Amino acid sequence: MGLPTLKLQTSFRVFASNVRGLKEQTVSVAKATYPVSGFQSQEPSTAVGGRPRAWGFWASLAWFGAAVVAAFMALFLCVFWWVITHPRVPAPPATPTLEYLSATIFMMMVALVLAVAARRAGWKARDYLALVLPKLHHVLSGCALLVAFWVFYTALADVFPSLDQSEVTTREYAAAMSSVTGLLLYWFTTVVMYPVAEEIIFRGFLFRGWSESRIGAVGTLILTSLIFASLHAQYNLPGKVEIFGLGLLFGLARWRSGSTLLAILMHAAWNVAVTATMASSV
Repeated sequence: MGLPTLKLQTSFRVFASNVRGLKEQTVSVAKATYPVSGFQSQEPSTAVGGRPRAWGFWASLAWFGAAVVAAFMALFLCVFWWVITHPRVPAPPATPTLEYLSATIFMMMVALVLAVAARRAGWKARDYLALVLPKLHHVLSGCALLVAFWVFYTALADVFPSLDQSEVTTREYAAAMSSVTGLLLYWFTTVVMYPVAEEIIFRGFLFRGWSESRIGAVGTLILTSLIFASLHAQYNLPGKVEIFGLGLLFGLARWRSGSTLLAILMHAAWNVAVTATMASSV
């Protein structure tokens, strides 16, 4: 009786194994064909290679708009807090110091909201915004591009004086020199805050979402540079052309190196050179 029983047990195990295999295949086909809620994964949707998807074109634009609104609200709350805590003190006059403080609050809030948006997409903010160290040859290439652009634009400004925006920037620097605090804040916002925040916005967040949309990397370079230039309202049209060209350089560096940090370094280096030139002439 032992041998028939053993054969019967073996046959049953084979049958059970075949049933389990058939069940797994059926469930797999059902998941692929009918992605109902019972089969859907709770993990973020992923693109090729298992990487979370970036925000699309319109979603990226919506997050950017929400970040700007949040920044204005932060400024409003700061003013409201000052009025409540100083009810008998008149509002302070508009000074360079106050303007730079406001700009710092505004830019920090925009960058913070976009970092939250990156996390909401299922990424680490550092990875989504490409805040990674660039390779040495990319840094050297970026420096060479900046020097070439400086030489080219300086020579062009000698031929077309309307391209020279030094009068605007020198006037801003002279106004900041009215106080030590204002001068320190001018250097901080120009060399640190603006490069970090603007590159996180344009070459970090928007570049990530838009370059993976239908407009691609080239379309993203052009569009982000146009918006970047248009927001520099203190310059005339020739001045905006210069800012547009710089935006293309920063975006190209971000694209080829995969590092927004390189764009930040290039932006900061350009601002240092421009500010040092102004300081020597004032």
